[in-house]
Amino acid sequence: GRVRHCPRLGSIVFPHSSADDFATNADAEVCGYEITGRGVTMFSKGGVKALWQSAGCNIDSKLVVAESGLDAISYLAVHGEEGTRVVSLSGQMNSAQPGLLLVAIGRMPSGSRLVAAFDNDPAGDKLTASLADLLARAARPDLGLIDDRPKQRGHDWNQVLCAKSSSSLTRSFKPTGLGR
Repeated sequence: GRVRHCPRLGSIVFPHSSADDFATNADAEVCGYEITGRGVTMFSKGGVKALWQSAGCNIDSKLVVAESGLDAISYLAVHGEEGTRVVSLSGQMNSAQPGLLLVAIGRMPSGSRLVAAFDNDPAGDKLTASLADLLARAARPDLGLIDDRPKQRGHDWNQVLCAKSSSSLTRSFKPTGLGR
């Protein structure tokens, strides 16, 4: 129930919730939807942008924050690490999201890592600085902040995943030279 499909739009839907326990409570009330698909990137009309989070587990030791749900799950696909919880802001941070992130940060076990997995662009630079400020406000010296954005300037994690997938397909498919 963390990611849904909208066949009418051919899109992926990421439900947002402002509930403190959304990461561990599948029944938390949804306040809005991030909608992503071919040529579609929007937020539900009348919805409130809070946080989309993957299902959490008490043993998660890594909290990854991305700009979009698609980038968050792309990050997971590229890195494939267990014990990782991902969160989406659905764009730039609004006034309610720092408080929600502080709650999510506060719930991470001692020694966990906080990861800035934003786009490698000016907006991502700003979000990474904001996340560093939030970690300082959280007063959690046991948590480390990792800036893990795509290496190429201007890219996001979905572009990295698509390039990696495309590269893998190219390597595995070798034309036989038939018809020469």
